[in-house]
Amino acid sequence: MLVVTFSLAPVAMLSSAELEVARLASAGLSNGAIGRRRGTTTRTVANQMARVLAKLRVTTRRALSTIPELRV
Repeated sequence: MLVVTFSLAPVAMLSSAELEVARLASAGLSNGAIGRRRGTTTRTVANQMARVLAKLRVTTRRALSTIPELRV
């Protein structure tokens, strides 16, 4: 059983762009799909995802879906 604990503080540390990317990624969208939706490149999304994962102290995109504040 996977148990994830976190506080609201790390989510509050995300920029508005990072928060949007995190929410879309937690919904299962790929970097390419997120980039097309946001009008940015896949590389930009990948860089934002790296910052999101580091700030939230998670190692996978799948873990993002366990954070209630990121659910779309």
